[in-house]
Amino acid sequence: MSTQYELIYFPVVGRAETSKALLTIADASWKYTTVTFEEWPAIKSTTPFGHLPILHEFDPATGEKAFEVAESSAIETYLATKFGLNGKTLQETTLISSVRSADSDIRELALRYMTAVNEDAKTKALEKYMEASTNLAACLDKFIANNPTGSGYFVGDSLTIVDITAYISYIWSHSTGGHYSVTAEKTPHLLKLIEKVKKHPKLEAFFADFEQRVHARVKARAEKEAAEKVSKEATTTK
Repeated sequence: MSTQYELIYFPVVGRAETSKALLTIADASWKYTTVTFEEWPAIKSTTPFGHLPILHEFDPATGEKAFEVAESSAIETYLATKFGLNGKTLQETTLISSVRSADSDIRELALRYMTAVNEDAKTKALEKYMEASTNLAACLDKFIANNPTGSGYFVGDSLTIVDITAYISYIWSHSTGGHYSVTAEKTPHLLKLIEKVKKHPKLEAFFADFEQRVHARVKARAEKEAAEKVSKEATTTK
């Protein structure tokens, strides 16, 4: 019997996507459990740090919970290491960590934009994101180009977690309209990597669904903002 996993998060596209991708590419036996925002206050104090996602790993022999880890980065590192997607040497693992760290900063900026509470905060968040993402895209392109294996991946000669997170960040960037500043002219190596990861046979269906969910979230946000603007204008004219 194979190891069983349970990934727990909110019913939204967010910080659990890389973990989902890792479980998918590894053909792991897993389930996704959602906690609604109404349920969360009662559950929050029972979690290690008061945050989601959380990963549970179950003993394949007994079915009992054998391991629990919280925080998205820790979960991703654990799964990637366990599934052989976190580098083959200490040097490769360290390089992967450095790129992931830079990439996570950009994703945080994208999330700040998506969760901005007003137009002023939204404009400022977008400006910061666009500047940072443009600079990072150039750095990432150079990183891939300088990989001594010439594989087209960030590190080593095969797919690792950092290649997966790069694609996820690229799709996240659709929420800003910036498309991660990736073009064939300015960042050809990064663009080729994104296209290659997207078409990975074990991830293609997952990524197609992920992209649809991101677009749906962006559309819903835009419709909500438009409705709020109309309502505000109607109140002002009374």
